[in-house]
Amino acid sequence: AEDNQTTVEIHVLQGERKMALDNKTIGKFQLTGIPPAQRGMPQVEVTFDI
Repeated sequence: AEDNQTTVEIHVLQGERKMALDNKTIGKFQLTGIPPAQRGMPQVEVTFDI
């Protein structure tokens, strides 16, 4: 995260390994149009229902 960030990429993984690279990528998506603000604001929460 950095100040005035207007996009964020979410990398979705499947697995329980401690290292992300040891888990399986099941998707990636970008959130765009985030209003510029200080790092940590706004906060983004992602949930999945399967």
